[in-house]
Amino acid sequence: MSDFDREKEREKLREKYEQDKQKREQSERLSELLLKGATMTDRHCETCGDPVFRWDGQEFCPTCQQPGEETTGESGPPAGTDEPNSPAPTDESAVEVKPDTEQPTESQPAVQPDRQPRQPTPRQPAETPDATGQPSMTAETGDLSAARASLERTLATLAQQAEQADTLAETRRYLDGARDAAEALDAAEQVR
Repeated sequence: MSDFDREKEREKLREKYEQDKQKREQSERLSELLLKGATMTDRHCETCGDPVFRWDGQEFCPTCQQPGEETTGESGPPAGTDEPNSPAPTDESAVEVKPDTEQPTESQPAVQPDRQPRQPTPRQPAETPDATGQPSMTAETGDLSAARASLERTLATLAQQAEQADTLAETRRYLDGARDAAEALDAAEQVR
């Protein structure tokens, strides 16, 4: 009789493992969708109860592949619900059907315009002779004050952008640029 109980317990564990495995696979699919740029809406599928995702302007349920619709309670179950036990093959095809090439093109321009390119200042002679033939320091002073003003503006802009950045990586990038500008400003102040 103890063998029967052991076998029954093994069967329970197998079922639990299968359920856990399905949940893990579903979580992985949802994570993949989120990583590829899909957004989770605040609605759930009428058929399976899973969250509805939005990607490229289309809303869908990744589990049962039904288009996302408002839950009104008046409509019957959507077509294609006769196979609720086999969502895995359709889930994998849903993830593969979506083009993966759109994500880099969307995120790349969002990051690039925020970064301000460093513009080298043209080197000019530090001293220019005036009418008497003596070197004049006004050109150097004018260039230096213009450089200081530019560095101050850049520093303020980068600090503001760091404050408004959405991600930690963006914030760090702006703060690195601000640090560089502050160091250059400090060096310009010591030239006085």
